[in-house]
Amino acid sequence: VPWPQVLVTVARSSDGETLDLVLRPGPTPSDAPVALGFVALRPATSYRLLDGTEVLAECTASAEGTAEVTIPVSGVRTLRLVPVNEAAS
Repeated sequence: VPWPQVLVTVARSSDGETLDLVLRPGPTPSDAPVALGFVALRPATSYRLLDGTEVLAECTASAEGTAEVTIPVSGVRTLRLVPVNEAAS
């Protein structure tokens, strides 16, 4: 995440598949959307970034297992990055 606009207070995966995140504005907040970068994802897998049940963004991991999404962080955000279930597609 772009520091000092955003501070990550939680980033953990309890199952190796999903990623739980808590983001909050940093000491120099911005109302502009910010880019969140992810690494160590399953290559060529689609993911959804959720805020509760709301889908904020979708992305597909590159062959190297990286992906990026852009979202606003104007307040505390409790998020979850989850792989899209291919059976539901």
